[in-house]
Amino acid sequence: MALQNTINRSLVAGTKTALGGDAPGDLYYRDPSGLLTRLPIGTPGQLLSVSGSNFPSWTAAPSTHTQNTDTGTTSSFFQIDSGNVGPRLKNSAGGLQIRNAGDTAFANLEALDLIINGNLVVNGTTTTINSATLTVDDINIVLGDVAPPTDATANGGGITLKGATDKTIVWDSSNTNWTCSEHWNLLSGKSYKINNVNVLTATGLGSTVVSSSLTSVGTITTGTWNGTNIAVGNGGTGRNTGGTAYGLIAAGTSATGTQQTVPTGTASQVLIGGGASALPSWGSLNLASMVTGKLPLANVANGTALQQIRTNSSANALEFFTPDPFGMPLVAASASLTAAINTRYVCDGATLVTLTLPATAPAGSVIQVIGRGAGGWRIAQPAGITIFAGDVSTTAGTPGSANSTHQRDCLTLTCIIANTEWVAEINQGNVDFI
Repeated sequence: MALQNTINRSLVAGTKTALGGDAPGDLYYRDPSGLLTRLPIGTPGQLLSVSGSNFPSWTAAPSTHTQNTDTGTTSSFFQIDSGNVGPRLKNSAGGLQIRNAGDTAFANLEALDLIINGNLVVNGTTTTINSATLTVDDINIVLGDVAPPTDATANGGGITLKGATDKTIVWDSSNTNWTCSEHWNLLSGKSYKINNVNVLTATGLGSTVVSSSLTSVGTITTGTWNGTNIAVGNGGTGRNTGGTAYGLIAAGTSATGTQQTVPTGTASQVLIGGGASALPSWGSLNLASMVTGKLPLANVANGTALQQIRTNSSANALEFFTPDPFGMPLVAASASLTAAINTRYVCDGATLVTLTLPATAPAGSVIQVIGRGAGGWRIAQPAGITIFAGDVSTTAGTPGSANSTHQRDCLTLTCIIANTEWVAEINQGNVDFI
């Protein structure tokens, strides 16, 4: 018996095993010499690993997870990190949930790249995307997809672009329209359509726009007016026809209407006013009456180059004549007459031709007398007029006169004081001043 105990102690000592010195949880491993070596129990949370010398050892875990149920239980979650303070992964009817440590709410999830091969449902109040560009392969984005969707739930929905002020496209349920806070700018060649029909382009309205409340337009160069008659007060005539062919439209009265038609006249007639209370009418112009303004010359024969028009008292008409190169008309005088200012007279009477100076003549007026007839000529004076010729003069008034002494005598007189004094500028021959 004593021998057996000695052998056992020797065997135990030889294997470096001291059974009396181990503690609960210690482990034994075989070292390279074939001896059993005791590894004391580690601290909570450590992991058993193999060191670089191929010896087992306890090491601290860089990250651990602890399932808070014993092996073999049917718990639906496990805790990440030790101490029951980390988030937990939870099985919810076959779905994976990330909950906080107390399982009172969902925990946050961060990932560098996330690929979801199924549907993504976000039940939060606000979804924030911080990427620079959002790319969606689908061609339709549905907003306000609630159960059940109504116009009330859609009201105020839309898109908001943040800026100095919000740039929005918002649905207005009360007015059943989209409301945009900013301008719309269509590129060149594009148009605005309703029911796939152009109603507005950069240069015009569509052909289907048949009514409008425009209050002003630019210059209208072409087009056809198919509306109601434009009233006189709006710049129109209030008429849709021109009346008689080639007739004229004249303003009427409240009794006759705002416009009255003036019938057409005949050839060469002129339009003659009827006064303040009558329409004008076509008629022939009476040259015996006083005529002012422009006079139609339809019945006057054509003249020649450089000719002028004058009245012909004997024919009671107008006629063309060739003006004198001196700028004054040349008149043949075979009988006595009262001379007109700025006129040249050729006295060709067989007997004496007397030209009486006009009683009134402005300064600068000219009368020229040219002798031709055998009877000669005399220039008589009205009262108050005198003719001066160098150092001689006529007797003032009716007693005085200037007389030719030869058939070809000539005299040019110029009035230097209105209605009073005449001066002989050109005196050819031998004129006698009495």
